[in-house]
Amino acid sequence: MSTRRVAVVTGASSNIGRAIALRLADEGFDLTINSSEPYKLYAIADMIRQKGRKVIIVVGDVSDESVAENIVTQTVRDLGTLDVMVANAGIEYMDSILDRAASAGALSASKFAIRGLTQSAAREYRKYGITVNAYAPGFMDTPVLGMFNGNLSDHIQVAARRSTVQRIGQPNDIANIVSFLASDKSASITGQAVQV
Repeated sequence: MSTRRVAVVTGASSNIGRAIALRLADEGFDLTINSSEPYKLYAIADMIRQKGRKVIIVVGDVSDESVAENIVTQTVRDLGTLDVMVANAGIEYMDSILDRAASAGALSASKFAIRGLTQSAAREYRKYGITVNAYAPGFMDTPVLGMFNGNLSDHIQVAARRSTVQRIGQPNDIANIVSFLASDKSASITGQAVQV
């Protein structure tokens, strides 16, 4: 019986998604990687192949349902199965709640919705042996930091002081969580949102 496993990582072109895809390749996963930035995906795919893993690229915006369906269809067709789905793609807005309908308020509301959806999906899919978990990145060292107004180093210092670990998060911190949740070691964990 083959122990080969297959994962999908959306938003895999940079930062957290890139770190997750490369970590899962290190863990022995073949991968489907996705984003709207094909040239970045080609470079990441080359790194995955150098690790001896198979990889396919599906370019597109996963907010389009047909793109999401295509990711699953191509993964199963070309890689034979789908064991782990990492819905990492996202956007970030830092405008005032009064300035834009997709503002920080809307972003916060969507993050709370993800927690509820995670718990509901975990209950619904447990009968199939499927676990559903989420990760909730806090203040992370990614280009999103450039969206903050004011002195960036001040924001970083304040965030680090507020953090239990006294530093801001790194993409590999998220990759570590996903690696664990994608492993057999987390088989009894479902419906959880891990704050990182």
